[in-house]
Amino acid sequence: MRNGLESANTGRPAAGDGRGGSATETGERVVFLISDAFLPDAAALRAAFADERELEGTVVGFSDWGDARRVFAVVEVIQQRNIVVPVESLRRPGGGEAGRFEQKEK
Repeated sequence: MRNGLESANTGRPAAGDGRGGSATETGERVVFLISDAFLPDAAALRAAFADERELEGTVVGFSDWGDARRVFAVVEVIQQRNIVVPVESLRRPGGGEAGRFEQKEK
């Protein structure tokens, strides 16, 4: 695990741990599971998007976790709502597991 950190809500290693993929950039279209959302919590999102399992949106920014940079992405989805999601949970639309991004240090 990179820096010994794990994703805040999944217990999985933080993105950028050498598993491959490419770095996520601001402005990229991404897909993520509602259950991976960090803020607002998944229960609130399930109520707002009752018929959806995944959401698609655009990365509008990043947030750090302690000393680890860019652990969370702020993703704008339909209804112009921003959702904070662990970067490791983001995928390219239509990319499946192979479409996963890795964390990019700046």
